[in-house]
Amino acid sequence: MVLPGYDRFGANEYPDTTLPISKPTLIRVKKNDYNFIDASFEWKDIFNNLPSDTLSIFYFDADSVINLTWNRIQIKYVILKRDDLSLIDLESENWTQTFN
Repeated sequence: MVLPGYDRFGANEYPDTTLPISKPTLIRVKKNDYNFIDASFEWKDIFNNLPSDTLSIFYFDADSVINLTWNRIQIKYVILKRDDLSLIDLESENWTQTFN
């Protein structure tokens, strides 16, 4: 499961890399699959409105999200990985992120 660190997704924005107190809407991505995160806004505009030129992407294990309370996930920072990416990073990777 994935959470872009942007307030429209219910997340805190970089440089605040804490998890939000309330459970946000997470995006499910199955193993060996992909999910196209589309929105009614341009991602370049998102970067213009961020506190810094960085977007955090949080990766969660689906079993943890299902079996643990969000409070525990938030307090214990139960994430698999976090990527902090600039606009240049995303453009150089053709807007594609891979979780290994």
